[in-house]
Amino acid sequence: MSIKVVEESCEIKGTKVSISVISLENGTLILVSDRENQYRIGTMALATPMGRVTGESVPATFTVFGTGGELLAKVLAGRISADTGRVSLCIVGLKEDEHEAVSSILRTVVRMMQRVKGGQSADATGLR
Repeated sequence: MSIKVVEESCEIKGTKVSISVISLENGTLILVSDRENQYRIGTMALATPMGRVTGESVPATFTVFGTGGELLAKVLAGRISADTGRVSLCIVGLKEDEHEAVSSILRTVVRMMQRVKGGQSADATGLR
């Protein structure tokens, strides 16, 4: 079994945001929460790469459940799906949905994905 996990946090306007990226064989799961290391179900966005079906490079993104943070969930899921060519599911448990939060968290997640690709991650047995 091959699961890679990268966890990180960033601070946005005095609020600590926890982020986990879980890379699976066929996709990526991204968890974002404004509670330190406490994740909960929140807004979900699912992005599927459409290039194989339609020839487009833009993934199809669907919001599954919205309680705030819809923009962030859609942006993260779409970006990671476009970058990896795989399905991505983003679950956001944030109340913050301002442009500053979206861009800061997106930069952090993109950096985390580089760590996943480079092997600096955790496996199914625990975090490094």
